[in-house]
Amino acid sequence: MPDNVTEYFNSSARAFDSLYDLENMNFVWRYINSRFRHDIHDRLLLTMKHIEEYNLKTILDVGCGSGRYEVAISKLDIKKIVALDGSLNMIKVAKEKMGKIRLSDNKIISLDCVNFMDFQTKEKFDLVVSMGVFDYISDPLPYLIKMKDLALHSIIASFPSFSFYRSPFRKFRYLIKKCPVYSYTSRDIDYFSRQLQSNRIKIIKLKGSSGDFIVTFFLK
Repeated sequence: MPDNVTEYFNSSARAFDSLYDLENMNFVWRYINSRFRHDIHDRLLLTMKHIEEYNLKTILDVGCGSGRYEVAISKLDIKKIVALDGSLNMIKVAKEKMGKIRLSDNKIISLDCVNFMDFQTKEKFDLVVSMGVFDYISDPLPYLIKMKDLALHSIIASFPSFSFYRSPFRKFRYLIKKCPVYSYTSRDIDYFSRQLQSNRIKIIKLKGSSGDFIVTFFLK
């Protein structure tokens, strides 16, 4: 991930994590986030549903952020999660959260601060998850190709959709923060699928501030 994106998340790790914490928000922010940012919660629920539906046991989470997915997924019948993020502060928050979770003896959760493209392993995973990552990547294809090399069953990822009225505003808002953002069309998603030569593809379009495409690339 580009250095300026890493710097942005290092400076906003706890603020970003708070978007998931509806219970501890005041009424105004709870309404705003539940009304306009519920896609953040929806994509987590879809990921958990996918894991359960296909009985996936080993997960690689690319861009794990503050570890909210690890907390949730660790409660499922899984064996191992390897979670990566380029932001050291995000990993620190994630480790704080996982430190409060009691895991059964047969579950392994690994949290590492590393840029995904620098990540080296001979291990394969049932599922590769990448939520909220391609918002900040100018060319997703090299990332997706590497994810395919590490995935046995599927890749599930989010891609913010392009909107004539929403995308320019979001781009300007992040430009002020010196953090680039990108959006995608259904044609882009189709292109990625063809390049990956996935067996089939499932696309769910979420409502919300980013209008995410939640895309599952099935590899077998």
